[in-house]
Amino acid sequence: MRAKETEPNPSPFGAFILISLPLWGRLGEGKTIKHTKTMTTISLLKRRELRQNATSSENLLWQQLRNKRFCGLKFRRQHDLGPFILDFYCHELKLCIELDGDGHHSHQAEYYDSQRTAFLNECGITVLRFSNETVINNMSGLLACIKEFADNPRVQSGYHKDGI
Repeated sequence: MRAKETEPNPSPFGAFILISLPLWGRLGEGKTIKHTKTMTTISLLKRRELRQNATSSENLLWQQLRNKRFCGLKFRRQHDLGPFILDFYCHELKLCIELDGDGHHSHQAEYYDSQRTAFLNECGITVLRFSNETVINNMSGLLACIKEFADNPRVQSGYHKDGI
């Protein structure tokens, strides 16, 4: 009897989770969406995986933001919002901080980032986007940029990339 050939089981955490899942809960602008227990479990596992495999830049910035160390603000790491997982999120300011590595320079990644940013902006969330190099080479400038936003959040809403 011949052994049954099996294809490798694809990870349930692929791009499908980040792009195609329906949203859940209530988000800004009255968007009400469906919620399922399976989605929550997958999201939890994906967030855990992202935290365990964080880049050195993410770890460096997290050391500055965690436990209300930065301006007394509570930041969450790998926070899910709708179909997206945000690198860092401060609910009090409705602020998302995203760190971009080399993979964010392709046209496909830039398009995905623009769609994600548009969605977050519709929900009233401002996105500050920094490169990994900025975190490593100019942490004080990066933190100053975040502090400037924290001091005047409504003035600077929208999207900002390496605003140092």
